[in-house]
Amino acid sequence: MYKFGDYFKNHNFWVNGCSWDVYGGPKNLTGKDLPVLIKYDFATNKLVITDYAKKYFGKRRCELKFQPQGNETTAGLEIDSDEQTFKLKVVPTTTNFQIKIDYNTDFSNQNLFFRIVEG
Repeated sequence: MYKFGDYFKNHNFWVNGCSWDVYGGPKNLTGKDLPVLIKYDFATNKLVITDYAKKYFGKRRCELKFQPQGNETTAGLEIDSDEQTFKLKVVPTTTNFQIKIDYNTDFSNQNLFFRIVEG
């Protein structure tokens, strides 16, 4: 069993948070002041939706879902979206797995894609 968080915690992009160009919130932030909606949380070792995102964009629905992307990833990995973990189903013939993160709120559905590559 592998935890996605073990990969995210080593990258400033996730630790500092993923900013979005969104409208709403207290000041309609733009430019360098874009709000962080998703970031890595050291306490849970997971990606989490920030309190800011929950407050302004997710009163009824605010969720992250991890999904395999592509045939090789679907065949090679079993993903537990709630626990943000994965395990190998078969010995992979590739080391280039693509994962899609769905970020769903009251106002929109967004997607982020990332790869797990050999290295």
